[in-house]
Amino acid sequence: MSPQTPPSAPDQPAPDQPAPVRPDAGGARKPRVQHVLTVQQVRRLSPHLVRVVLGGEGFAALEFKDATDQYIKMLFADPALGLDRPYDLDALRERLPMEQMPVTRTYTVRHIDHDAGQLWVDMVTHGEEGLAGGWAQQVRPGELISFFGPGGAYAPREEADWHLLAGDESALPAIAAAVEALEPTPAASSCSKCPPSKTRCRCCAGRGGGALAASRRRVHAGEHPAGRGGGEPGDPCRGRAGLRPRRA
Repeated sequence: MSPQTPPSAPDQPAPDQPAPVRPDAGGARKPRVQHVLTVQQVRRLSPHLVRVVLGGEGFAALEFKDATDQYIKMLFADPALGLDRPYDLDALRERLPMEQMPVTRTYTVRHIDHDAGQLWVDMVTHGEEGLAGGWAQQVRPGELISFFGPGGAYAPREEADWHLLAGDESALPAIAAAVEALEPTPAASSCSKCPPSKTRCRCCAGRGGGALAASRRRVHAGEHPAGRGGGEPGDPCRGRAGLRPRRA
């Protein structure tokens, strides 16, 4: 879609290299800024979906994008190391082996509340698996989290007559953010890799008042309304009248 392409599978976006720096347009190397926020609320939306609400003084320093797929790269380290946030990554490189360095996990920002100074991040969990999933299972208000970002580039195209937003359960935050930004136009969603469960998550309502719920049906070639379609960035079907057939 996570969105850009939304964060894939629970706690499984590929870990980034610790503390990378990227050249700017002029070729100079510019370090990314590590922001720190406080966990203010933790809400369990479903058996495998936890909403972590972040806020605090650091919110004012964030530079947001004009996109619905805004994401942050949250930093995690082995709790047994007892590292304090924000992580001094340069100093840690000098004393820790690479496998113990903090790693990043990418998560879509579900909602930004500018008035309250809060970010909502919905995190898919499967028990205590993974650094991020295990953290989301156990985190309590008052704890700190550090991250890079936000980044983002995608927003639904206003000229589209309909939108196809498809993804697994980890993509729901980005799908929901996109639907909420839509004017009253038809929208379709597919959640083709949801785990077996009777749980349904009413995750948002668009400006037109229509609710979005996860649907477990597949979307096949030719299944689309008439008119100009809008899809996710990187989708081979984006802007086409039909869907590319999927081979088994």
